[in-house]
Amino acid sequence: MCGTMDYLPPEMITGNSHGKEVDYWAIGVFCFELLTGNPPFESKSKNDTYEKIKTLSYRFPTQFRISQKAKDLVAACLVIDPSKPACFF
Repeated sequence: MCGTMDYLPPEMITGNSHGKEVDYWAIGVFCFELLTGNPPFESKSKNDTYEKIKTLSYRFPTQFRISQKAKDLVAACLVIDPSKPACFF
């Protein structure tokens, strides 16, 4: 496995096959990080980070005013089932 832990999609963590959809996932993580200053699944341990990724457990911090459109973009990219890509791709 290669890549930054915080950017790994669920299918890579679970050892399943993956395709171009991993790039959509990375765009979602990157957008979240640009909006908040931190990756969406950051945790103190690797296992906790992986669990958050597999369960899609993230929240936008309340101290930032983030538009609903920006949140929708992130949500459209961070999809657990890679066979259901975002409609705008």
